[in-house]
This record gives sequence, structure tokens and C-alpha cells, in this order.
Amino acid sequence: MVENRLVGIKSREIYEAPGAMCLYKAYNDLASLTLDKYTYQYLIGHVSNTYANLVYEGLWFSPLREALDAFNNNISKYINGTVRLKAIQR
Repeated sequence: MVENRLVGIKSREIYEAPGAMCLYKAYNDLASLTLDKYTYQYLIGHVSNTYANLVYEGLWFSPLREALDAFNNNISKYINGTVRLKAIQR
């Protein structure tokens, strides 16, 4: 992908994290079954993207990141269960 970097230049990047993507998908599937519709939509529509952008831009110590952590910690009480993943080779 070609992206605009924080410092104002364009760069070509390749991002691969298959293990992380499997865990992310499993968590989202579990959250979709255990959270109410509006909380789940807010989580995947706003919280996830905002959190990723803050980390990418080096704003780990921002008050917004801490607030998003508090939101995630609060809803994590309601997200529990077992997800089984099966890796297949293609």
C-alpha cells in the first residue's frame, strides 16, 4: 500500500500480521455475540480505528488513549466465551 506518512512523505509499505489478525477476528466475533448492537457498533466503528491511529501516530500517552482503554476495560466484563480457530494451509 502507498500511504502518507506522519512527516509528510509518501511511502510504500507492506503490513502482515496473520496471527494478530486471527486473534482480532476471533475477539470481534465473540464481541458481536456478547455485546448489545450499539456498543458493538461503537467498538468496531470508532474505538478500534481511533486507537490504531493514536498508536500509529505515537500518541500512546494521550488522554484519549487512556479513555479508550477505560472503555475497553469496562466492556471486557461482558465479553467472555471460547473461540476455536483452525489454521489451514493453502
